[in-house]
Amino acid sequence: MNGLLRYVSQGRIEPETIKSTWEKIDRIKEYVHQGTYLIILDGLEQMQKSASGDEFGKMIHRECTELLHYLADVSKGLCLVTTRYPLKDLDEWHERSYKKRSLIELSIPDSLLMLKRRGVKGSEEDMTEVINRYKGHALSLTSVAGYLNRYYDGDIKQAPEVEFILGDKDRFKDVNKLLSKYAEKMSESERIFLYIFSLFRQGVTENDFAIVFRHEIEDTKFNDVLVKMSELDFRDRIDGLVDWRLISYDKTKKLYTTHPLIKGYFESDFDEKIKKLCHKRIYQYFGEYVPEQPETLEEMRRICSEKSICRRVIMWKRESG
Repeated sequence: MNGLLRYVSQGRIEPETIKSTWEKIDRIKEYVHQGTYLIILDGLEQMQKSASGDEFGKMIHRECTELLHYLADVSKGLCLVTTRYPLKDLDEWHERSYKKRSLIELSIPDSLLMLKRRGVKGSEEDMTEVINRYKGHALSLTSVAGYLNRYYDGDIKQAPEVEFILGDKDRFKDVNKLLSKYAEKMSESERIFLYIFSLFRQGVTENDFAIVFRHEIEDTKFNDVLVKMSELDFRDRIDGLVDWRLISYDKTKKLYTTHPLIKGYFESDFDEKIKKLCHKRIYQYFGEYVPEQPETLEEMRRICSEKSICRRVIMWKRESG
């Protein structure tokens, strides 16, 4: 909401000075009514209900539902939404002011272009065979490009023999087959880094690296390789994972994140006992080291979210033994 209000007001309003989300919605409406805007809401599934059932895909917050309805009614401008979930709140506008397009797989020409730009080498025939085998899945093709560049100088013939057979609903199972091949080739420090990374719900900051990733974790030597690593080598690990598209960095938010499917793979593959100890360390960190009064509302939400999930996991594991 803050980013959108700052955009439509062209910097004339400082969103952090407005406490009420509903008031922010009203101000956004005023500006959208007056002008013609291109608004892109990228990755909206973070604001949607993920549980299966009748509510699946609906917005979590009523304010967001109101905003979507308003944008669907506005006659000027364009709003582009990207999400992995259906936009149930816009069903009444479907094929009127709201149109949806499924982007399940990349076309052969687009896939070839992406692989070549990512440094993959080989004949178009060999590349096309791999694209068809992976069913044009963008994340998987991006991941395999990083894999080939890292370990095989970009040679397409070394692409893992993984056959994608499932539909989009169970896509994570296919992607996990590829990520398991990637993990087999990774160094110990890279795997441990991604295991810990997978436990953060709202992304990772530079401070998190020092006080969680490279801090001794009570009752385990699990992350010793990261603790003992030089700062330069640790930075090289981060940069490498960014280059291979396993994690990404948002310069505006100063936050590292990863794709939900990558996060899900490493979190599910993580030893439960060690995972519990890492959750405990994250909970301690957000309780002891983060500022009592975060500078922004976004940082406050991140802190509350991380502490909440870690506390719930720790309590659940205590109760379940």
